Amino acid sequence: MVKGKTPAEVARYAASIGIKGIIQYNSFVHVDSRAVKYWAKKINDKETEILEIK
Repeated sequence: MVKGKTPAEVARYAASIGIKGIIQYNSFVHVDSRAVKYWAKKINDKETEILEIK
């Protein structure tokens, strides 16, 4: 979480600096150090929309 920024803004920033593991939730963003690019969005903490995998 970053004060004054939406989870979408935080996720985009994380991707722009090279973080590969990003999961965007309604109120925060999870980042991790996985070896492959993975960006997903959790909707209502149940459904997952995969935005990018490489």
